[in-house]
Amino acid sequence: MKIYISLPITGYDLQERKRYSENVKKRLRQIYTDSEIITPFDVCADPSLPYEELIGKDIAALLTCDMVYVCNGSNHSKGCRLERYAALFYGKIITNKEDFDIKVEPSNPTSYCGECPLFRHEDTDGFGICHVSSREQRCSDICQFLSAHPTPRQAAKLLHYAQKWRRGKKCAMLPPAILGVAIDIAIRTMRKC
Repeated sequence: MKIYISLPITGYDLQERKRYSENVKKRLRQIYTDSEIITPFDVCADPSLPYEELIGKDIAALLTCDMVYVCNGSNHSKGCRLERYAALFYGKIITNKEDFDIKVEPSNPTSYCGECPLFRHEDTDGFGICHVSSREQRCSDICQFLSAHPTPRQAAKLLHYAQKWRRGKKCAMLPPAILGVAIDIAIRTMRKC
C-alpha cells in the first residue's frame, strides 16, 4: 500500500512542518509496516517553486497512492482541502488522526456538503447554505441528512430536485446516499396515511 500524508504547510514554519511530517510518517510506519509513505516534502524538495506548481505535484503524487492520511488542521488549509477533494473524487481511502488512533472512513464524495448540488453560496472560507435545510454548513462537513433524517417537507424538496434532474434538467445529480434517505422518509410518510 502507498500512503500520502496531507498536512497544512502554508503559514507555518517550514522546518517545523518537515519535523511534524516525519513524526507522522514514523507513526504510520509502525501501523502500516509494509507500506510506502510519502509527504509533500518527499514530492518536491524545493519550496521556492510557485504554489500552483507545488500543489500540482502534490496532487499528482497523491493520485498514485492508495490511501491519504489527513493531518490535524487540514480543514483550514486550501491545499489540504484540494487534496482531499481529489482523493474523494478518485476513490482513495482517507484516514485521519484522533489521539494516535487511526480511523479509516470509506471514501464517499457524496456525503460531504461541498460535493452536493444543494450546497449554495459558498464563500472563500468554505461556508455555504444548504438549500434544503437553510442552515449554514462548511463544505467539508458531512451531510446532516445522513445522521439526522430530513423532515417530510425536506425529503419532498430533495425528491423534487432529484425528479428535475431525472427529467433532464441541466443540473448536477443528487448524491445517491441523500436520495436514498429522502426515499426512505417518503415511504415512511406514505405508510402512515
